Amino acid sequence: RIGRGKTYVRSNAVLDLQIQPGVVRSIVQGSRVKPYEVVIQIDEIPQEKWTKILGATQDKIASMEDLLGGKFPRELENLLFDSKEGLFPTPRQIKFGCSCPDWATMCKHVAAVLYGVANRLDQDPMLFFTLRGRDGQELITSSMEQTIDKMLQHAKDHSAREISEEEATGIFNI
Repeated sequence: RIGRGKTYVRSNAVLDLQIQPGVVRSIVQGSRVKPYEVVIQIDEIPQEKWTKILGATQDKIASMEDLLGGKFPRELENLLFDSKEGLFPTPRQIKFGCSCPDWATMCKHVAAVLYGVANRLDQDPMLFFTLRGRDGQELITSSMEQTIDKMLQHAKDHSAREISEEEATGIFNI
């Protein structure tokens, strides 16, 4: 069924694909005249887990930029894939539904929609957060705020690389 799903998405049989918080809704044209309705539900990330994720992104601005650019930053591997604390849903957190008569849990229409979702995520990685019911911008903002706060805490600290006013005058003749 997965191979057939790939064929369906390549032949533009996925007529409509809407990604909303916690749900993907789609219409897929099968072999019958009337297209099938596919609904994929994905559990939202609980607030407690989201708070931990926000904390784990502290000082990871460069990694966040990579993630937004569609690159997979190694520094965020645990954040993304950890089975208990990661962003990716477990199989139990995903539910498939299709109006077709196929009895399988994942029919070819669901597979086609999943391929379509993957394509959309490649184009816009922030949609992943929408799928999980969270605002990805909050993750970026939180990481930036934490980095800025840390920088401001040390703003008045003198660096060993800093030269005194007298040294600057001598060097630059000002």
